[in-house]
Amino acid sequence: MDIIAEILDADRLAEEALMKAEKQCRELAESAEAEKQRLEASVEESRESFAAEAEKDRRERTEKASAEAAQRQEKNMAELEKSFSDNREKWADEIFSRMTADI
Repeated sequence: MDIIAEILDADRLAEEALMKAEKQCRELAESAEAEKQRLEASVEESRESFAAEAEKDRRERTEKASAEAAQRQEKNMAELEKSFSDNREKWADEIFSRMTADI
């Protein structure tokens, strides 16, 4: 009967080892799933951060380009107004001369 007891004991130990291995397998699967979800969340956070940074950069470049265009327009208008102011009488006389030259 000693051999039967050893076989039963070995069977019990094997069953315990199998249950322990199955438990570890479940724990590893759960851990892997949790890590997968953590990584997915991290990737999504990084993607959102990158997209926000890219949008901010695009907005800043657009605002800068708009400001530069507005400055150029103001400068051109100031030059045009100065040119008109400086030459108004000359142009008026020239227009008058041309209109009356044919008379």
